Amino acid sequence: MYHQAIYEGNLMNIYRHMQLPGIDLLTAHPKLAKEWAATTAKLASSAAQEDGKPHVMSEISDAFDSDKADFKGRLAAAAVQFAFGVDRFNSYYEYDRMSDEENKRFADYIGRIGYMMDAGKPAPQVAVYYPIESVWAETLPPMSLNPADYAERAVKVSESFKQTALRLADRQLDYNYIDADGIADSRAEDGGLSARGGLRYEALIVPETTVVDEGTAAKLTELATAGVPLVLIGEGPEYIRTESGLKEADGLYERLAKLPGVQRVGSANELDGRLAALVAPDLKLAASDPDLLSAMRTGEGGKTFLLVNTGNEAKTLSVQFRATGKRARLWDPDGGGVKQLAVSASGDGYAQAELAIGERQALLVTFEK
Repeated sequence: MYHQAIYEGNLMNIYRHMQLPGIDLLTAHPKLAKEWAATTAKLASSAAQEDGKPHVMSEISDAFDSDKADFKGRLAAAAVQFAFGVDRFNSYYEYDRMSDEENKRFADYIGRIGYMMDAGKPAPQVAVYYPIESVWAETLPPMSLNPADYAERAVKVSESFKQTALRLADRQLDYNYIDADGIADSRAEDGGLSARGGLRYEALIVPETTVVDEGTAAKLTELATAGVPLVLIGEGPEYIRTESGLKEADGLYERLAKLPGVQRVGSANELDGRLAALVAPDLKLAASDPDLLSAMRTGEGGKTFLLVNTGNEAKTLSVQFRATGKRARLWDPDGGGVKQLAVSASGDGYAQAELAIGERQALLVTFEK
């Protein structure tokens, strides 16, 4: 995010002007793809969902990989981007580095996941504030892309933003970013946050900030007073940005923390112990596993879950899906196999299943009405 202050200003504002918000993500290592896509892809898909744009594009290749991944890594890295909201791909992989069979397998794999995910819409549960104003306040033009050449506090805000996203992804919780304009247009409704694009969030998380707009500070107070669950990370802003300049924040977070439903944590890493109580996830694991990435789409026909194992070891997972249906099926996008999935009710609207997922493999599970 500290680069965005220099090169884009407010990246979400730029995406609002695009018919097809787009990124590039140039790695075939799925763990690295997850680390990058948690911010890069999610910023594009958040803006697309907010503005009702139907697709998000990514240019893909392994151009940034000094250590080239194998074919399985290419597949999994694309699946990771699907999990963060990308659904259209422009491949820059050299065709002659894959056989005709691999080229077809690669295209079929992406086509199958895209087809399945297009059957429904995302339903992110958590909104994460995009604190670009804090980075603006700390930033002067640097001479390189190296974080060492940027203001220390700008890098700290950027890192908190990134780690907040990764903590959510590690707990299989879907989220969207929301900037100051998006917060201004939001409202409290039925204990949650109703936002642009018909989106509804169960909670709002504010990563570390040093500056917030006056309108944002007032809106956070309004939302918290109305009962929207709010998690504040860090010590809070030092300044409020007004039309006439900066003024001291004067204990904004201390005042907010007195309101019911507001939680404070020192850093993004402390979110881990709070998330289970904050929202009921669409997918729960018997044991926490940061290698597993998930995404859910809901539509008239039922729900579709994408699961991606970014790790280098096969796993057997006990998974609870917040879904019901007449039929549950397991789909393999690499080869197109499909079979019935045995599930059992586990209470509170969840269905439990045992899944075997290979190293760097993606699977799809559907619950059909």
